[in-house]
Amino acid sequence: MMKILIASRFKYPNIGGVSAYISQLKHGLERKGHKVDLLARHSISRFFLNEHHHSFDSRKLQYKLKPEIQKRISQLARLDPYFRQVETDRHIYGDVALAFGLEQYDVIYAQDIQTAYALSFVKPKKTPLIGMIHGTPIYNRLLAGEINSDSQVYKFSVNYESKAIRSCDLWIVPSEWMKNFMVETFKVAANKLMVVPHGMDIEQFEAKMDEAVHFPHDPKKTVIVCPARLTKVKGHEHLLEALAKLKDTPHWVCWLIGDGHLEKELKTQVETLGLKDHVVFLGYQNNVPALLKRADIVVLSSLQENQPFAVMEAQLAGKPIVATAVGGIPEMIQDKKTGLLAPAKSAEGLYTNLKRLVNHKALRNSLGTNGQEWAMKKWNLNRMIDETISVFQEQLHS
Repeated sequence: MMKILIASRFKYPNIGGVSAYISQLKHGLERKGHKVDLLARHSISRFFLNEHHHSFDSRKLQYKLKPEIQKRISQLARLDPYFRQVETDRHIYGDVALAFGLEQYDVIYAQDIQTAYALSFVKPKKTPLIGMIHGTPIYNRLLAGEINSDSQVYKFSVNYESKAIRSCDLWIVPSEWMKNFMVETFKVAANKLMVVPHGMDIEQFEAKMDEAVHFPHDPKKTVIVCPARLTKVKGHEHLLEALAKLKDTPHWVCWLIGDGHLEKELKTQVETLGLKDHVVFLGYQNNVPALLKRADIVVLSSLQENQPFAVMEAQLAGKPIVATAVGGIPEMIQDKKTGLLAPAKSAEGLYTNLKRLVNHKALRNSLGTNGQEWAMKKWNLNRMIDETISVFQEQLHS
């Protein structure tokens, strides 16, 4: 039996794959007899250990950073304001972890590069530090247009993240795409990267599908669902452009499930494109499986993905998927057999695939059935848990 700390600087619980992964992993490890603690963010300034059993207000630490640290943070902020928050968070998260105590753990499992970097400075030397890479900040910023690959900021960011990545003993990645990306971009040794695809508690998912849920129902309309945070990397602007073209096809509606900082901007785009009667913003929902059950089509217009839970859930729900062929998605969807793929940023590609599915129920059924059969074999939670435990034990005894 191991005592494991799952560590994340992100808010938990939350919509999205990171939160879903943490929840599935924690419960799976506990069912195998391991003791698992979770250190995560509750709000902007408050962190908790084990969902509010112990909490800590980080504002007490923010104003106690040493002058030399504050000076370095200010210097970095002049290069790129983004690093003010990154470096401040790194120091504060490390201090919060120290306040809770790290000596009690056999293994520390960080859920992103910056969390791992923060913990590398404060963890006991003998304790293995393993990280999970759900995505990389620098790649997301490139896709969002915040930086470009020729800039000084980009070069500094690559060096910064490379240093952070080297601070970990081993990384788990869920896709071959992410492994190759880490090797090519950050020059990580291939033997420091273990591919462990995500899994899901299928029985729990099926039970949640059957729960009651309020939704805007019109039985005459084909329901398209996009379960994704309203952020640049999810590509909603291209989806809305595709939906504007789809107005030439009657009797459909698209539910956008999720919240995010682009909500106001996307609502303006909906107005501009004349989509008010076709697009419904459902905001954050705590029971996406029940909404998926009531959908006909699932769409993801992402600019980048690793191994999105949205695809896994859609497949398990037996729903046909239209997605962009980015990141690890082509490892999950076989085009024209278990879903339909379109190029990234292609409103035309999304439109063409959505129109095919809206107009052809038989195609929807066949793609959904094929995807579900594949998912039942592929997304087994016990397989993911066993493979993760093997990685932990190997590091613990190395």
